Amino acid sequence: MQTIIDLVNEIRWNPNLSPGEYTLGYYDRVAKEIRWIRFLDIEFDSTDKFALVVREESGYPKHIPFHRFREVRKGEVVVWKRDKED
Repeated sequence: MQTIIDLVNEIRWNPNLSPGEYTLGYYDRVAKEIRWIRFLDIEFDSTDKFALVVREESGYPKHIPFHRFREVRKGEVVVWKRDKED
């Protein structure tokens, strides 16, 4: 099974893929639900190897650890899903 890190890198760097078609679902521990982010909203931080960064509405960066990601979709099609829940 492909890891979430490998998939994110493939979407990011493969010229045959269109990053704008992808959304990532992560588990929000406070809200206790899956939250969705567009791949294009991710900010890549070369110093953080354990999380992806997105900007909150307030403008502050939010670091989402890779282990929180549960699912990746291309349009409506699930292309990756975590085998087990943490």
